[in-house]
Amino acid sequence: MLNIKNNYLIKLLMSTFIAKVFVSFGGILLSFVISRLYGVDVLGDFFIFQISVITISVILSLGMNETIVLFVSKYIKEVDISLYLKYSIILSGLLFLLFSLITSLLNINFLPSSYKVIASNKYLFLISIYSCLINTLLSGFMRGVKKPAYSVLLENGVVAIISIIIIALNSLLTNNSDINIAYMYCYSSAIVTLFCLYKFKTKFSSTLRKPNKDEIRSFFRKNWSFYSMVLCGLVSTSFISLYLGYKLDSEDVALFRVMQQVCTLISFSLIILNAVMPAYISGLFTENSLKKIENISIKTSIYATLLSLPIYLVCIIFPAEIFSYFNINANSLSLIILASAQLFNVSTGSVASVLKMCGLERELNYIIISTSFISLSVLVILTPIYGVLGAVIASSCILIIQNFLSLILVKLKLGISTVFYIWRSPREV
Repeated sequence: MLNIKNNYLIKLLMSTFIAKVFVSFGGILLSFVISRLYGVDVLGDFFIFQISVITISVILSLGMNETIVLFVSKYIKEVDISLYLKYSIILSGLLFLLFSLITSLLNINFLPSSYKVIASNKYLFLISIYSCLINTLLSGFMRGVKKPAYSVLLENGVVAIISIIIIALNSLLTNNSDINIAYMYCYSSAIVTLFCLYKFKTKFSSTLRKPNKDEIRSFFRKNWSFYSMVLCGLVSTSFISLYLGYKLDSEDVALFRVMQQVCTLISFSLIILNAVMPAYISGLFTENSLKKIENISIKTSIYATLLSLPIYLVCIIFPAEIFSYFNINANSLSLIILASAQLFNVSTGSVASVLKMCGLERELNYIIISTSFISLSVLVILTPIYGVLGAVIASSCILIIQNFLSLILVKLKLGISTVFYIWRSPREV
C-alpha cells in the first residue's frame, strides 16, 4: 500500500481512473459511430478538424495550462488562485482575437482537399478553438487544485460524449444521413465551456490576497519553460496526424488516430498518474522529500504497468479484429509497434512530472526538443516510403527515446529512480 496519505491519494487515483475510462471509451465510441454511420472519409475529416482545433488552442495557451498547475498547487493557501486562471484567459483571449483577425482576412482555400472541412466552416472552426482554449486552461487549473478527474473530463472527454448525443438526435429526429461534423464539434465544445465556467464562478471564489507583481511576473516567465514542452508534445499527438492529412489523405489520418485512441487505453493509467501526481510531487519537493518521491513513483509505475498489460496483449494478439470494428483495413504491424512503445511509456511512470516539479524543466525541455526533431526527421523521411507505418515509427521514437533520456536525467540530477527496473538509491532524504 502507498505509505503517503493513503486514503486521499487512492481516492484521487480512483476518481481519475473512472473519469479516464469514461473519456477513453467515449472517444473510441465516437470514432466507431462516425466510421459506421458516415464512413472512414468522414471520420478522417472529423479528426483533421478536431486535431487542428486542439493544436491551435494549445499553441495559443502559451503553456499556461501547465504553469497554472505549478503555481496553483504552490500558492493555493496563500493567494487567490483563481486570478492565475483569469490572467491566463485574458492573455490567451487577446492572442485568439489576433489569430481570428488574421484568419478572417486570410483566404484558407489553399489548404489541401483533406482539409476542406476547415475551409468550408471557418467561423465554426474559430468558435471551437476558443472553447477548446478555455477548456485547456480550466483543465490545468483543476489539476492544480487536485481535482484531476474534472481535468481529465475537460480534455475533450465530455465533448466526445456530447457529440455522440448530437449524432443520435440527428439520426432520430431527421432523415438526413449526413452530418456537419464542424457544427457537431462546435456545439459540443461550447456546451462544455459554458458549463465549466459557470461551475468555476460559483465554486472558486476566494478572500485571500491577490498575487503580487513579482509573483505575476514569475508566472508569465515560467510559461516559456513549459511552452516548448507543450509545443514539442504536440509532435506526437497532433503534428504527425496533420502531416498525414497534408501528405496523404483523410483515410490515413483516420487509421493513425484510431490506433492512437486504441493505444490510449494502454496508457490511460499513466495519464491518470500525470493528472494526479504533479501537485503532489511539487509539495514533496518543497519539503525536500526526494526519498518519498522515489517510493511513490516506483510503486505507481508498477501498478500502472500491471493495469496496462491486459489491454496491450489484446492489441498485439487481435489487431486485425480491432481494425475491423472501424471499417479499416490496415497492416497489423503498425498497431503492434505503437502499442509496444506505449507500454514502455507507461512503465516509465511519472518521470516527466518529477522533472517538471523538481526544477528540471529546462533540462526536460532539451530532451523534448531533441527527440521531437528526431521524430519529425523520421516522419518526413519514412512517411513518403511507408505511409502510415512511417508515422507510427516516428511517434514511437518520441515515446521511447524521450522517456529513456528522462529516466537517466532523474537518476543523474536527483539521485533517485522513478521506475522499478532502474537501481534505486539507498540513501534516505
